[in-house]
Amino acid sequence: GASGTVSLVSDGNGEFTVSSLSAGAYSSITVTEDATNCTDDLDGVELIAPGFTSMIDYSDPTDCGAPDGSITVSGLDPNSGYTFDYVYEGASGTVSLVSDGNGEFTVSSLSVGAYSSITVTEDATNCIQNFEEIELNCIESFGCFKTRKFFTPNGDGYKDYWFLILNSNDCVYVLYIYDRYGKLLTTLTPNQSKWDGTYNGFKMPSNDYWYVVKYRNPEGKYLEYRSHFTLKR
Repeated sequence: GASGTVSLVSDGNGEFTVSSLSAGAYSSITVTEDATNCTDDLDGVELIAPGFTSMIDYSDPTDCGAPDGSITVSGLDPNSGYTFDYVYEGASGTVSLVSDGNGEFTVSSLSVGAYSSITVTEDATNCIQNFEEIELNCIESFGCFKTRKFFTPNGDGYKDYWFLILNSNDCVYVLYIYDRYGKLLTTLTPNQSKWDGTYNGFKMPSNDYWYVVKYRNPEGKYLEYRSHFTLKR
């Protein structure tokens, strides 16, 4: 919506160039010859900045209470300024960063949860790249195994299965997974250790699911643990 005026002298070929322009639409363009005051109206133009294609990866927090998760963006221009925007638990966040010599930056000190509406903006060009939602998971540790608080069986290769993470090869267990009504959905053992979120071939809906682990720790003691996790689709 802003107007601009530039005074220039044409070169030997009868040309001049208006440079250092940002991306965007330029309209109502008029060229006026100073000597005669004659004018010529030109068609508007839109300058489109070159796009960029980057990749995103993440690291989960070390445990459910630790704000030490991170999101890394790579494939950027080295040593360039970027703005990282996101929404976490309904609140917007913005981080300004400079990529390193390898064209990467890392947003750190992140807590467990969903990070949505992620955009990366290149400061020099205002080019924007959008990313899908990222879920940072957490791990709770109990003796010879650890558990994750949720999984996302959507076939994208990330957290498609829920299972126990064993701290020891000597951890022997039987695990029972139930729906909210107490119906047994599956039984897991070290030989059949992963649940894909289905029951009799049907996909179970997004919800909380309960489980009971009966296990023997490396010291030979028999124990039982009960908790729940979330299936997100």
